Amino acid sequence: MRHISTRRGGRSQRRGLAVLLMVGLFISSLGPVALAETLYDEPFEDDTFPEWPLEPPEGVPEPDPEPAPWEPNWIDVRSADKDNTTVAPGYSGNGLDINLPAGTQRGVGARYRFLLEEDPEEIWFRYMLRFDEWFSAVDGKLPGPAGLYGSSARGCIPSTPTNRGWSARILYKQSGYNGTGLDQTQIGYYVYHVNQPGDCGENMLWGPGLIDHGRWACIEGRVSLNDLGQANGRLEGWLDGELAFQRTDLEFRRADGDSVRVREFWLNLFYGGNVSPASDLGITIDQLVISDSNRIGCFDPFEDDDGSVHEPALTELRNRDIYFGCAVLESCSLEGLSRYAMAVLLDRALDLPSTSEDFFDDDVGHWAAPAINRLAAAGITLGCEERLFCVDEIISRAQFSAMLDRAFEFPTPTEDAFDDDNGYWAEDVLNALAGAGVMAGCEPRMACPSEMLSRGQAATLILRALDWAEAN
Repeated sequence: MRHISTRRGGRSQRRGLAVLLMVGLFISSLGPVALAETLYDEPFEDDTFPEWPLEPPEGVPEPDPEPAPWEPNWIDVRSADKDNTTVAPGYSGNGLDINLPAGTQRGVGARYRFLLEEDPEEIWFRYMLRFDEWFSAVDGKLPGPAGLYGSSARGCIPSTPTNRGWSARILYKQSGYNGTGLDQTQIGYYVYHVNQPGDCGENMLWGPGLIDHGRWACIEGRVSLNDLGQANGRLEGWLDGELAFQRTDLEFRRADGDSVRVREFWLNLFYGGNVSPASDLGITIDQLVISDSNRIGCFDPFEDDDGSVHEPALTELRNRDIYFGCAVLESCSLEGLSRYAMAVLLDRALDLPSTSEDFFDDDVGHWAAPAINRLAAAGITLGCEERLFCVDEIISRAQFSAMLDRAFEFPTPTEDAFDDDNGYWAEDVLNALAGAGVMAGCEPRMACPSEMLSRGQAATLILRALDWAEAN
């Protein structure tokens, strides 16, 4: 089997995404999540983030003692926060690229203060997260909610009756923690609360809580402050829509702490401990939403695939930065897949090495030419005729199956899976895909080899092939 990388990411890829956005094929989607009560909804589309003019509610004073350098709701903004954040291609349109430079500990640490007449006692939050260039020798912190009123609940200063405060940032563990792969990171909560066991925040790991580097993950959380005098505060966490953490016995505030509320959301990337990273680290976040009324749910990148059998595959390939759709919030899953679009999808999925050789004449100047040449160099595509790729032709189910088989080298088939491909040039290929569990056919015992392959079908086949490669 060829070497296949199932995870893509990093700044070099995002530069490539910018090109795709300009040409308009597989562009990512936009659009906020509709909520009954939204305290903050930030898709990071404005390239001047975070300097748009938001005004605090009438009668609510400016935060004291720190004026907001960005705009009224942001506090504790430092020059590094501005230097280390850039609006760049994200999960849906733009996102916020956060760099943690070598030799430093703070990538960003500004806090969005709600500035309400009465802060809530409960919130839900959601953001999409991707670890880009990432290797951490220590634990650290990611964005999460807080109620800071002084110097406590940070910097290993616990809450006291006269120095109140709490925080529940997302925690990332050091690379390789507990035997995890270096291309994965374990997350959890890093919590300052009244009964914490030491001066520093308490680690509360999510299980499962592993995030693959280079893959978009959906982070959701809920914090509900305890009733006064009771240890019934609630923390919950969801990873990619699945409940990964829950505690209902926490005390964020004391019996006389009615004024302690959910005060802010901490936009944090911090390298914990007393050391700094030897090389730059980077994450990208997108689609940050905070609600005080209900759980938000993961961002749906496509609206036109709802209810389709291919929706899970389309979303997962978007999470892996392989499939971007055809227009805003559209996957065009029913449309036929062109040969050049097929080349781009397979190139992203396989992470093929570069080549300087030009194999075809009819793709000269085409934005997909580099991907087409990489597939040809790897022996995955042979073109349609000598020196021709036929870039705009719609690919058939058999043609795509042949390219998948060359890419993944499925085992030789032992059974005849379909009746309508007997004697067909791709019969062995279709049987090989069926034997590997990749091809299920169009109907029982039918492969429909000459029919058009849709984008949705291609997504499902690619995901099954990647899952097969990872398992084998």
